[in-house]
Amino acid sequence: MHRGAPRRMKIVLFSREHIVERTANIVGCGEELK
Repeated sequence: MHRGAPRRMKIVLFSREHIVERTANIVGCGEELK
C-alpha cells in the first residue's frame, strides 16, 4: 500500500460527493423551471 493511497481515496470520495451535490442542484433547478 502506498502512503498516498488513503489520501487519494479521500479525494475521490470528496469529489464524488461534490459531483452528487452539483447534480442534485442542477436537478433541483430543473424541477423549479418546470
